[in-house]
Amino acid sequence: MLGFIAHIHGLELAAPSFGAAKVLFHSWRPGFIDASEAEVSALEAGSPSTELLERMRDLGWLDEAPPDKVADGLVQRTIDRFPAIQNPVELRAFVGLVARMRPRVVVEIGTAAGGLLYCVSQLTAKDGLIIAIDAPDSPFDACKPNDDDALFARFGPATQTLHMIRDRSGHHGTLVDVERLLDGRLVDLLIIDGDHSYAGARSDYELYRRFVGPEGVIAFHDICMRPQTWGRGHDVGLLWDEVAAGVESRESREIIDPEGSRTKPDFSTPVNFDMPALGFGLLGPAASICA
Repeated sequence: MLGFIAHIHGLELAAPSFGAAKVLFHSWRPGFIDASEAEVSALEAGSPSTELLERMRDLGWLDEAPPDKVADGLVQRTIDRFPAIQNPVELRAFVGLVARMRPRVVVEIGTAAGGLLYCVSQLTAKDGLIIAIDAPDSPFDACKPNDDDALFARFGPATQTLHMIRDRSGHHGTLVDVERLLDGRLVDLLIIDGDHSYAGARSDYELYRRFVGPEGVIAFHDICMRPQTWGRGHDVGLLWDEVAAGVESRESREIIDPEGSRTKPDFSTPVNFDMPALGFGLLGPAASICA
């Protein structure tokens, strides 16, 4: 998050330091725990120390919680710690949808700083497969740590599989890699959030929709972006209008903050600016996208 803020605002900010070899964080509850290498190794082996369990209990990490509270906490964690360029109202609605789906196979095009990937990894099945594609020369490279892929790989449970593909989604080699990694499995959730030009977004839709199962969902992000209000190259809204009007095999639904601005924000304003409406466009079975 610090790197993201520094990149957006042109600031030089020192990274935080911790007092131990490892730092533990709950998937959605607040707080951090400094831990030794031995404590983490024991935790990963399924035999956490009594002392570590007590520290977790003191922070409320071991308490049960209803699904709505989990979803609220996930969105807050994403906003506070793992930067997602998301309108929080829209993200909350999308998180609720993914939680109900509990997908087993996810493909995300456009990972950026990892915020949405973080949310989705918590809501994908424990033994699920996630394939994340991000161009190596993304504008967000400057704000990501050098070991971001290693961090991303630890977002979900150890039983979950994450494959990062650092290549352009339109390259034939990327498509071949995805097909190989899927190994015949159908995609439950395809997220299109990469190149926001008309040609780039349409290419992602045309190339990757073949992998989505009949009960799967295709999610376009940033459908509120249009060249009239965001400038040239911000064309996802134009594509969404065409796709939503022409699709016959799937239902369509929009998630848009009704109170959010529809114009491009001024990123030079203070950190806590109001995120405008960005919008999700969903294609899928009515039971999945409208519940």
